[in-house]
Amino acid sequence: MFIHTGGTIRYANTAANRMFGTPVPDGLVGRKADDFVHPDDLELVARRRKELSEVDTAPPVNIRRLRSDGTSFLSRGAGCAITWDEEDGYLAVVRDITDE
Repeated sequence: MFIHTGGTIRYANTAANRMFGTPVPDGLVGRKADDFVHPDDLELVARRRKELSEVDTAPPVNIRRLRSDGTSFLSRGAGCAITWDEEDGYLAVVRDITDE
């Protein structure tokens, strides 16, 4: 799970840091969320953020993501629009489904 506002990751749990190959506990914090999205899926992610800003819930979606070493993996994620420290943002719950 991670939270980002203005495109910057503000919080990430230990599992997210491990999945993306960043140091625990705060390797993702301060980094751009889109840096961890495969370039071919950036447009899909932009559409998804727009969708989440307009509805309360949306079905999970598969997105190709990048680890900090540049390797890619397939993820399944769900999320919602939130307010974090008085800023509009998104909470994302992401799971690596590469082996499924």
